[in-house]
Amino acid sequence: MKKSLVFTFSILIIASMILGACAQATPTETAGGETLAVGIVLPTKDEPRWIQDETRFKDALQKEGYSVEILFSQGDSAKEKQNVETLISKGINVLIICPHDSTAAAASAEAARAAGVKVISYDRLITDTDAVDYYVTFDSVSVGKAQGQYLVDHATGAGNPLYLYAGAASDNNAFLFFEGAWSVLQPKIVDGTFVIKNSSEAVALQDKATLTREEMARIIGQISTNWDFNVAKNLAESNLTAATAADKGDVFILAPNDGTARAIADTFAADKDVTSYIITGQDAEIASVQYIIDGKQSMTVLKDVRVLVADAIKAAVIFLEGGTPEATTTYNNGVIDVPAKPSAVVSVDKTNLISAIIDSGYYTADQFTGLDALSAVPTQPETEELGPVLKIGQIGQMSGLMALYGLQQQRGFDLGLEYMSGGKKDDQGRWIIANRPVEVIVKDDEGNPEKAVSLALELIERDGVELLQGPVSSASAVALTNVALENKIILMIDPAASSYPTGPNFNPYVFRTSRTNFDDTLIIAKYLVENVGPTFAHIGVDNAFGRGSGEALKYSVEKFGGELIADIYAPFETTDFTPYVQQAMDSGADNLFLTWSGTGYVTLFQALSDMGALEVMTVGTGFGDNASFTAVFGEDVLGTVGLNVYHYTAADTEVNDWLVEHHFEKYKDAPDAAINAYPDLFTAGGMASAIALASALEKTGGDTDPEVMIPALEGLMFEGPKGTYHIRPEDHVCEQPMNILRLVNLNPDLDGDGINEYRFFETVYVSKYDELGIPCTLVGEYESRCGDLPRLNQ
Repeated sequence: MKKSLVFTFSILIIASMILGACAQATPTETAGGETLAVGIVLPTKDEPRWIQDETRFKDALQKEGYSVEILFSQGDSAKEKQNVETLISKGINVLIICPHDSTAAAASAEAARAAGVKVISYDRLITDTDAVDYYVTFDSVSVGKAQGQYLVDHATGAGNPLYLYAGAASDNNAFLFFEGAWSVLQPKIVDGTFVIKNSSEAVALQDKATLTREEMARIIGQISTNWDFNVAKNLAESNLTAATAADKGDVFILAPNDGTARAIADTFAADKDVTSYIITGQDAEIASVQYIIDGKQSMTVLKDVRVLVADAIKAAVIFLEGGTPEATTTYNNGVIDVPAKPSAVVSVDKTNLISAIIDSGYYTADQFTGLDALSAVPTQPETEELGPVLKIGQIGQMSGLMALYGLQQQRGFDLGLEYMSGGKKDDQGRWIIANRPVEVIVKDDEGNPEKAVSLALELIERDGVELLQGPVSSASAVALTNVALENKIILMIDPAASSYPTGPNFNPYVFRTSRTNFDDTLIIAKYLVENVGPTFAHIGVDNAFGRGSGEALKYSVEKFGGELIADIYAPFETTDFTPYVQQAMDSGADNLFLTWSGTGYVTLFQALSDMGALEVMTVGTGFGDNASFTAVFGEDVLGTVGLNVYHYTAADTEVNDWLVEHHFEKYKDAPDAAINAYPDLFTAGGMASAIALASALEKTGGDTDPEVMIPALEGLMFEGPKGTYHIRPEDHVCEQPMNILRLVNLNPDLDGDGINEYRFFETVYVSKYDELGIPCTLVGEYESRCGDLPRLNQ
């Protein structure tokens, strides 16, 4: 009896597996006497990807003695359902289906489930049903990331026109591809490297690092090609017609796959105002490989279908034998989390085309022209085999009142990785640390502790991050300490300043490179007690940062012989500081110390000035970020001395020189260059976090297991932008230099390009990293770790 697999999709069969499977199953015989075990449904004949699959399937199966019938649904959901019903009627045990419409295919899956058939969703995920048993796919998010990274790696300067295109809004993969691309492109849109030219929805959402499904749907609704060459061509033509000459020039194009990439590339190439383009693709179709050789397409993402179909067959056979296929992750389809084991993808351009496409046997050299010339293209240098990608989850604040701090954190961390890698990247542009390419996944918690926890869990459970870094919000930092403990993952805090994560909320998985409230208050209290007077009032924001600072101020003032006589707190969202300033003035204190963050500083200082507080008491505070500086301080505070966490003009170190040079070079042409070309308040902290983590990883050989990372970080001493940093082994506080600066200039000169150099200060004093004596505030089971360190009650 001859076995037969009926294909209405694509798959490679392994004869020995099917023989074994048929020994276990008892499928129905067709009228012709052929036994059917698996039915497969393919979406269309109109894309080369599926035609190439058809050829591979026929050749491989017939070689092994199997008859093959390959059917196509031709982009018609009704036809697709009819095909599935036909297969069910022939007694299949397993259905492998690549849906044309992910939602519409739910009915087909449910019909199969009702007939006792196992359903494998192939390449595209069937959504809105629980009738899916397994998902065979490439890592679709990684495909999008590879596309986005290629555009980032080939962009220089700022203001580069970016045109976005996507697949079909009905295809779940289109969302996954776009999600991956957006995660890489969005930070470079925010910093001005790219400017979106063809989607008002994307522009409206460009400040969001993570998009909801509905938000992605709004964007995809404007840029969908429906996986159709003609739709892609017409959409590109429409975009170029609407664009001005200034919107063209050297352009960057996110194209979703090879077929649409060729259509879009041809359209852009025909526009006289387009001087060059970088365009992505995927699937490594023969025509697009030739386009890459000819310089008409920049790259493609190779998804080796030979691997994918083998994975699908393996899953089918396991089902036929009564088992359950291995899963390494899940994909939520709107109803259930579908088990999956994604296959890897490879980014291909001229530099590695021969090795990835020809030498691998994916295609043969005689299928292309111009390969001889291509062999002269410089190839990527031979390096030792890299370890697995290291994913780091960075929780920042990319929206709201403190979005600028999140941007500084992100830029500093990236530059820190570059510094520690020595400029070494993998072929996808990721910095290499301890022989592992590093992928940083940025999430915006919006300053919300509950959201920070939710995002951290998503990063750990879905994205597989091995380390966490951030956040901006002190309340979020406190909340994340429990996530680190429960998931046994290292959390490196910066820029949040609350002392609680390395004090009352301490656990062994929590470290920091950010300073604490005590760093701020000790250095300013010493100066003010010795030079102004012993009594203090404090106005702080009513949150973990402000309360922690009040506690720290009391300790610091008393340490140097002073007294805190008024401790006042106002809600973060307050717009009227009058009653709080009045309380401070009524206290009769010599000094007023302020603990605030965000744009409320402007309103607070205006109230101080209007009410005459600046005339009756010395105001001590931290000098904040460059961008809002002149809005906060007026001419009446010239000569004021204040504490400072970091200012690029005060740090006299080799690492800071490197940071200033590379930051300026990278961002001098960004749209925000006039205010953000130079490193700012928390840029150094982001860099210090990267240096600390990278230093520990070099010690552990790239191993992120806390069993080795904790001892590698405890006691770590390293050189950073501010000078020497030391992570105390007892409580993981990071000792570091702090600045006392005098404000001497509110109108610093601009450079020749109109960029503000922010030379506001003269340096009064820079502390040594270990001179302030930050108290140990551990409690409970960890209190004994304090040892001989200074204590609050001493």
